[in-house]
Amino acid sequence: MNLKKRVGAVVAAALSASLVLAGGNSAVAANKTDLVIAVGGDIVTWDPIGANISYFPQFYQAAYDNLILRAPDGSYKPNLATKWTWAKDNMSLSLDLRKGVTFTDGAKFDAAAAKKSLDAYIAGVGPYTAKLKGATVNVVDSDTVNIKLATPNPALLYWLSTTSSYVASPNAIGTPGLKTKPVGSGPYILKTAQVGSQYVFEANPKYWDKAKQKFKKVTFKIIADQ
Repeated sequence: MNLKKRVGAVVAAALSASLVLAGGNSAVAANKTDLVIAVGGDIVTWDPIGANISYFPQFYQAAYDNLILRAPDGSYKPNLATKWTWAKDNMSLSLDLRKGVTFTDGAKFDAAAAKKSLDAYIAGVGPYTAKLKGATVNVVDSDTVNIKLATPNPALLYWLSTTSSYVASPNAIGTPGLKTKPVGSGPYILKTAQVGSQYVFEANPKYWDKAKQKFKKVTFKIIADQ
């Protein structure tokens, strides 16, 4: 058997084994209530300022909501912001915010909360905070904010849907505790944390979008040894 055929045989065997481990039935997998995710290293901080698009975005997506949702096809969808409008000069963006959202500590999400989170991110030092450097955030009314740019940023929607707008509770922003425990409005709540080993999340019973809660429990297992 030549090398190409041997490789093909190994891949086929591996796929067959994976189907057996998964139960060999997509319906079985669909009915699972728990999800276990293996990650290659531990999270550095739960503070959104440190959010990194290259490493462990799943951690932040479990605990926090972005202002804008980036769909698998690359399009942008409403999330904490229900709609957004660019100014004619493309130097500022107004966002209408979702009502009735609360953080896991009971704080209310509104324009003031969004501004505080964005201000902290802009002023902070993190992997991608420079993407919003010089921007200013103003409260227009209780459920509207305006982001004014210092320089043109055609990728602003992308950053607001990835690392730049994980919104934390206004009560937690700037506190040391936010580095070790997330306080967001996301679909899951961190229940147990074993640093360097695993993090267990359970579904947020007060989450505003039940369609995003595909599982009752999500566990991140740290497996650093390749």
